[in-house]
Amino acid sequence: MKRYLIITFLKLLLYLLVFFEINTFFEELIIVPAILTILLIVFLDKIIHTFLHEHISTLLFPVISKIEHTLSDFNRNINGIIDYKQLLSEFYTLFNNIFSEPQWALYILENDLFILTKTNNVDKNLPNELVWSYRSEPKLYNDLEAQDNTISFKNESHLKNLISQNLNLLIPITGKNQVIALLFTNIKNKYVFRDPNINELAIRVFQKGGNFLENTALYLDILQRNLEIKKLFEVSKKLLSSFNTNEILDFILESLKEVIPYDAAVIFLLDSENGKLLQKAGFGYGDKSGDLSLKIGQGACGWVAENKKISVIDNVKFADYYYPLRELTQSQVSLPLISHDEILGVICLEKNESSYFTNNIIEILNIFANQGAIALNNAKQYEISLAKKSLEHELINAGNVQKVLLPKRAPNYKNLDISFINIPSKIVSGDLYDLIPMDENHLGVIIGDIAGKGAGAAIMMSLLLAGFRAYKKTHFTVCETAARLNNLLEESVSASRYATFFYGILSLDERKITYTNAGHNPPIILKKNGFIEKLTTSGMGLGDLAKKT
Repeated sequence: MKRYLIITFLKLLLYLLVFFEINTFFEELIIVPAILTILLIVFLDKIIHTFLHEHISTLLFPVISKIEHTLSDFNRNINGIIDYKQLLSEFYTLFNNIFSEPQWALYILENDLFILTKTNNVDKNLPNELVWSYRSEPKLYNDLEAQDNTISFKNESHLKNLISQNLNLLIPITGKNQVIALLFTNIKNKYVFRDPNINELAIRVFQKGGNFLENTALYLDILQRNLEIKKLFEVSKKLLSSFNTNEILDFILESLKEVIPYDAAVIFLLDSENGKLLQKAGFGYGDKSGDLSLKIGQGACGWVAENKKISVIDNVKFADYYYPLRELTQSQVSLPLISHDEILGVICLEKNESSYFTNNIIEILNIFANQGAIALNNAKQYEISLAKKSLEHELINAGNVQKVLLPKRAPNYKNLDISFINIPSKIVSGDLYDLIPMDENHLGVIIGDIAGKGAGAAIMMSLLLAGFRAYKKTHFTVCETAARLNNLLEESVSASRYATFFYGILSLDERKITYTNAGHNPPIILKKNGFIEKLTTSGMGLGDLAKKT
């Protein structure tokens, strides 16, 4: 406000001087200098204001001027940035430059939780995640000690922790439709936003930065998912074409490392005669690698083998069952390798940070585990067939693929009855279906069929279903999802293979369905009045579309 008054005063003084100077030439015609002064104000006021603002701010308000320049530089520097880490680096530079005491902590939204991402001049015992909400439009900044009732923390101890470390000023950073990051800093830095011009500029810059951060995070997530999908197909082709157990296990660990950067991993196989889990592949355990063994029920891996369930440990210090092998390990996930309801082994990953294994990571791991179990079962069957010199058993148990991947029970929706059954005409088939609960009012439904029969069709069916499940949590439309699956199949299968595919999203509150159909038989809608309607709109099959266009 002071800066505004000073600049206004100087402009008025300048305009008066101009008026009196012009008046010396037109003493008897006062209307002329008045008109000329008004024209000066109309056409040059903005230029004069900018000039005075720039120079007066630098001379009289150096701190405010520095903050203004820093915000403007950040606003300019982030244009065109698509790299998530580079954009975060720009944010860190901004925080350090606009605050006189650069003490701050940044939390970024991930899966409905705000995760601690970066700190500066703060103790390391801050909470790793926060659950935070607001009851009205979030303000530019919030004084946490003032107990503003428009914001709340699910865990009040987290709020006290932040305040105890002088992080009592909260700045929400918003994206397009939601708060995507929380910046905590010292209340002393509140002065930054007291100047009206700075406040307005900060709101605009943080909003733009939030949008850019949201976009780059989405772009990074898409790149990661594409990598996961590509690696899944590579793994599927490799595993289902190999019958060497050691080669299969080593390839699983190598492929997982590219998708999920773990710090240690081990694969145990069950020795049914001795009732023990024996290590067959491992990484990151130093001298302990190579001879690890666990009893059924011992540690997390033993528990998984005994119960045939996934074990996720966010912090091993508080785990009920954990077999310590590494001092640095903080979180662990263990998954069963199951075929025909028989436990074959356990795959275990460890990370040197807590709460690392998110639902998305576990879903990817589960697909790896399912494919690995199929491959191990194939290798086992192959070894049996070689020992007996017989082809009495199928080398590829594609029926197991369907049992593992197809849904076993229907989701529960109010006023909606769901039932399904799959009866292959032979031992195996290429039929597939899935039900995807999105929210209480939306249910996704897919139906598909692979051209051809037998093991080849079943393998392609598993690839298509795994690819779809990796995409299902994205915000792609039904058409975009089908297009991406078409591209993946075109790259991964032979020219003679294609699939028909129907994908629809039921909107229960609106009583409508949004769908796409790639060559599948028209689904039938039976209405209450007995009228039968076929969804006849259709196109070419997946994998076949790219070859004909």
